[in-house]
Amino acid sequence: GVVKADGYGHGAAEVAIAAKEAGCSAFGVATAEEAFTLRMSGIKDKILILGTSCEDSIAQCIRRGITMTVCSYDEARLISEKAAIVRRKAEVHIKVDTGMRRLGFPPNEAGLEEAVLSVTLPGICLTGIFSHFATSDSPDKSYAFYQANLFERFCKEMRARGFYFRQHIANSAATISLPEFHYEYVRPGIILYGVTPSDTIELGQNFLPAMSVESNVVSIRKVRQNESVGYGQTFFAQEEKIIATIPAGYADGLPRILSNRGRVIINGEFAPIVGNICMDMFMADITRIPSVKIGDIVTIVGKNGGKSISMTELAALAETIPYETLCRIGNGLRSKREFFKVR
Repeated sequence: GVVKADGYGHGAAEVAIAAKEAGCSAFGVATAEEAFTLRMSGIKDKILILGTSCEDSIAQCIRRGITMTVCSYDEARLISEKAAIVRRKAEVHIKVDTGMRRLGFPPNEAGLEEAVLSVTLPGICLTGIFSHFATSDSPDKSYAFYQANLFERFCKEMRARGFYFRQHIANSAATISLPEFHYEYVRPGIILYGVTPSDTIELGQNFLPAMSVESNVVSIRKVRQNESVGYGQTFFAQEEKIIATIPAGYADGLPRILSNRGRVIINGEFAPIVGNICMDMFMADITRIPSVKIGDIVTIVGKNGGKSISMTELAALAETIPYETLCRIGNGLRSKREFFKVR
């Protein structure tokens, strides 16, 4: 279960605990600090750092039984040196760059030999080899098959040299749409949170969004015809309007590009966002929702009455992807997070 970026903004420890109860056996994070946070939260299961580990954190990773990724001989040498100092084996997975061009050994003879040298250093214990799909969420899977072919050839050559390991390449999209590449591990990320990685991946009815985002109305005022709302006078009332102020803004992760184009739900009705979103507040037009009063719940993402706003819709309006809006809003909120179990 991939719980990096604080569980995509949902709370890494809470997600890990729930995922473990559902049968998840290991967790993926981006940094050593994220791994340490999980350990301090009581997660004793396998944790893999999917990115690189800075030199200062390596010894602590070894002591805490955290698996590190090796992308080069120099990284492996550092880990080997730290393992000797702490007198413990360092468990590692090696990363193969099959086409993302981010991290990893190249899938050629030189990369293979460098990987062999890396994992035969003293104190290094190889337990996994992985890569990452670049296009598994697109309708055309040809590049994914190309990457998988390179990955399988690399793993075959490593096994021929006597190494035993588990292999994994399937991200969320591949977990759903490419079961032939599940191998020993899959790495579900965004689908853990009930959000599709792209419009071409159908999740089905068993996947529900894990996050809803709510605020409340703190002010209601009349705006006369031709008066403006908010910074920069980007919205002028064409007729008398009733405007509600909601205490959430771009400091809470709400994309400013939603100014004058996004919407929220109040009392079961859509209310357009008007004026520029501020750091701490935004305004919504509630002229056609006369029942609104101060304190009413404002749904930014989620269901309210018979209507809903998905993270995918919000991301599309913000001209980005749900991954970004999940992380920005989930990690940006200054108010409390509440966790509920749905059976």
